[in-house]
Amino acid sequence: MIRKTKDVLLKIYYTRINAIATKRIKEQTEELKSYIGDERSKVFYMGTTEHSNMGDLGQNYCILNWIKENYPEHKLVELGAPTVVDTRFGFMDILKKVYKQDDIIIFQSGYTTQDLGGCHEEMHRVVISNVPTANIIMMPQTIFFKNPDNKKRTAENYNTANNMYFIARDEISFEDAKTMFPDISVNLYPDIVTTLIGSYNFKNNRDKVLLCCRNDEEKFYSDDEINALHKRLLNL
Repeated sequence: MIRKTKDVLLKIYYTRINAIATKRIKEQTEELKSYIGDERSKVFYMGTTEHSNMGDLGQNYCILNWIKENYPEHKLVELGAPTVVDTRFGFMDILKKVYKQDDIIIFQSGYTTQDLGGCHEEMHRVVISNVPTANIIMMPQTIFFKNPDNKKRTAENYNTANNMYFIARDEISFEDAKTMFPDISVNLYPDIVTTLIGSYNFKNNRDKVLLCCRNDEEKFYSDDEINALHKRLLNL
């Protein structure tokens, strides 16, 4: 009985989550549709952060500041990755009608050129396939593929982009990018959140150590290693 009740509650929960996601996708697609015939220059910021990961939220914040600073005259259009890859409401057909050659597409930075999950990497490929002549800036990326076939698929797709600037945020990804993408412009630049360094001054006393740890698949250190570090710090 308890398990059956739990299954029912989970079904209700995921139904509501899907309904909320669908509503957001429809709203963003309708907003994009409203720009058909709009002659203003635009920046399409795609893959905006829609979850609670602090690092991704920091990147989102910094990218928005960067866009406002560098393209103040452009109309900013923010789009989530699920909206871009969704095929139910004709998003890509609308984008091809809205996009003009002086517009710019900016992809969210992060661990999104990979095959570990999520739809950001699919978003990149879908956009490139449908608008290969677009001006694209790929904000600082980490590259990692488990499956060589997926890596090859991504390399072949990205190399068809006529005007894409790919930024790697670490040296390993940079070397991978140079090998994978010989036909596009590739550069090395730190994670964009580093632009916040020096922006804040703190006058409070610092007499403790705060440990901030990941709890997802990108976690590097084991719980045992973190606990051991915690004990060592307590004994200093």
